Amino acid sequence: MMAFAAVLIQNLVGLTKKYFSYPISVKLTVDHQQQLTFPSVTVCNMSPIKKSAWQATQDMEVKSRRKRAIGYSFTDVLLYFCTIYIVDLIIIRVLTLSATTVHQ
Repeated sequence: MMAFAAVLIQNLVGLTKKYFSYPISVKLTVDHQQQLTFPSVTVCNMSPIKKSAWQATQDMEVKSRRKRAIGYSFTDVLLYFCTIYIVDLIIIRVLTLSATTVHQ
C-alpha cells in the first residue's frame, strides 16, 4: 500500500510540475504551391471625401498661402505694425500703473 501511495504521489508531483511549467509545442510546416486561388475581392470606395474636392481644397490652400506671403499692401502692413505698437504701449502703461500701485 505504501508503494502504491509513493508511486501515486510521484506521478502527481510530476504532472503538477509539468502543468505549471506551461510547455509550448509549435509545429510549423511550409508548403510551396504552384498555383494560388485568390478570393474574389470587391473594392468599394465608401469615403465621403471625393478626390476632386480634396484637390480643389489643396489648390485653394496653396493660393491662400501665396496671398498671405505676398498679397499684403503697404497700408495693411503699416496698420498691422501700428496696432502692435499701440497694444505694446497699452500693456506697458498697464504694467507700470500696476507696479506703482503695488509699491504705494
